[in-house]
Amino acid sequence: MTGLGRALRGEWYAWTRRRSVRLAVAFVFGVGALRVVLARVTAGMFGSDGAAHANFWPRFAQGSRDGILLAELLALVILAGALPREVGLGAARDPLTRRVSRSAFLMARACAAALLPVALAVGAVLGAWLAAAALYDGGHIVSPGFGGDAGVQAQFETWTAELGLTPAKVAEWNELAQDTTSEEAFAKLGIEPFELPSEFYDYVPFLVFRETEVRAEVLGALLRGIAPLVALGLFALALSALLAGPALAIGLAVGVVLFFGVFLAPELQDKAWWVFADWLPGMGHESPLHKAGMIADGYSDVAPTEAAALVAGRAGAWAGSALFLILSLFAFRRKRL
Repeated sequence: MTGLGRALRGEWYAWTRRRSVRLAVAFVFGVGALRVVLARVTAGMFGSDGAAHANFWPRFAQGSRDGILLAELLALVILAGALPREVGLGAARDPLTRRVSRSAFLMARACAAALLPVALAVGAVLGAWLAAAALYDGGHIVSPGFGGDAGVQAQFETWTAELGLTPAKVAEWNELAQDTTSEEAFAKLGIEPFELPSEFYDYVPFLVFRETEVRAEVLGALLRGIAPLVALGLFALALSALLAGPALAIGLAVGVVLFFGVFLAPELQDKAWWVFADWLPGMGHESPLHKAGMIADGYSDVAPTEAAALVAGRAGAWAGSALFLILSLFAFRRKRL
C-alpha cells in the first residue's frame, strides 16, 4: 500500500471515530428536523413564522437551510482546529514516522476536509426530509381563495376532504377549467366529476407553482451547494496549516466566512460571485437554497439567479478549492512539527 493509501486509511479510521464528528452529525440532523417541526407547531398556533404553505417542499427547504448553516459552522470549527491541535500534541508526527510523507498526509487530510462539510450537510438534509415527509404532503404550491369567512372555509375543507381532494388538486382543476371545460379538466386530472357549490367559489385555492417546478428548484439548489461546501472545508484546512493555534485558526475561519458571506457580499454584489462564501447554501448571500425555499413558499417575485452568476460561482468555488489545497500543501511542508 502506498503512503497516500495508508494516510487515507488512517484519516478514515480517525474521522469516523471522533466524538466531535458524531456529535456534529447528530446536531445538524436534529436541527434540520426540529426546524420543520417548529414551523408546523408555530403555523398551527399562530399561523405565522413564514409557514404560510403547508407543503412538503418549502418546509423541507427551510429545515435543510437551517441545518446546513449549522453544518457549515461546525465544519469550520472542527477542521480549522484539528491540525493545529494535533501538531501541538505531537499526534501529527505519528503517521509521518510510518512511511507516510507530509504531502500524502496532507492530501488525505484534504480529502477529509472536502468531504466533511458535504457529509454534515447531507445529515441536515436527511433530518429535514424525514420530518417534512412525516408532517407535510407534497403537491403543488397553492394560495387560499379570496373568501374570509372561517366557518365557510371550514365547510369547504370538509367538502373537499369528503371528495378525497387535496387543496393542490382543487387548485389544479380550477386552473385547467379556466382554459377548458370542467369535464375536460376532470378527465385530464383523472378525478371524479363534482359540482362546486356556489358558496364555495371564493374559497377555491389558486395554483402558484407546480410541484415539478418547485422540486427542481430545491433539489438543484442543494446540488449547487456542493462546490461551495468543498471550498469551505479546504479553506478551513488552509488556515489550520498556516496558523499555529487552534483558537486563532477557528476564530479567523468563522470570522472571515461570516464577515464576507453575511455582511460584505451584499455590498459587493456581482463582484462577490467569485468567492465561495457568497454561495454557501446556509449562510451565503446568494444562497440558491434560500431562493428556492422562497419560491417553494409561494413568492412569485423572487428574481432568478443570473446565468453569469451561476457560472462565476461554480468557477470561483472550484478555483478557490484548488488554491486552498496548494496553500495547505505549501504551508504544511514547511511547518515545524
